[in-house]
Amino acid sequence: MKKRKPLYIFLMVLFILFIDFNLEYTINYMKHLFQIKSEFSTLLYNYNSFSEELPIINNNHHNIKVDLIEKNKAISDIEYLLSLLKYGYAGYEFFGGDNTFDIAKKNMIWSIKEIIGNNISREAFLNIILSELNFIQDSHFAVDNHTLCTYTKYFSTNKISFLRDNKGLYTSIDNKRYYLKRINNETP
Repeated sequence: MKKRKPLYIFLMVLFILFIDFNLEYTINYMKHLFQIKSEFSTLLYNYNSFSEELPIINNNHHNIKVDLIEKNKAISDIEYLLSLLKYGYAGYEFFGGDNTFDIAKKNMIWSIKEIIGNNISREAFLNIILSELNFIQDSHFAVDNHTLCTYTKYFSTNKISFLRDNKGLYTSIDNKRYYLKRINNETP
């Protein structure tokens, strides 16, 4: 029995240390999870009314390629597109919401109106849309099969985790914060 007593004590100490580590990890995890969830909720669009939501349009002419578009129809298409994004695109608030998308809409309409004549070429129309919506960095979003996202490579490790505060990204080692200054000679 005397030989087993140190083993029991060792196992108890090990168990207490394990519980303490898991408790500290769980508290930190829950704190950061709460912070992330509260920040995420600010990015959701507040739908108070669906009065501006677009009606469903059944268009059986989607395979017809058009070379020229009447400017007034192009402007109508821009208004439709932006309303469609407002009520149907999950990234609407994330990429700036009404403020950002309204500026893009005004710029697109202005660019169309500035073109001489009553028509705009399909290519020019597409270029206007792509240039004004280039702030949408979502690889799932495309206009006429053109994605606007600038592709990046994602790297991760489970060995070091980084958190963000008002000074930047940091990792903690022995309760001391070490801030990330550069990645490949670029500020993160």
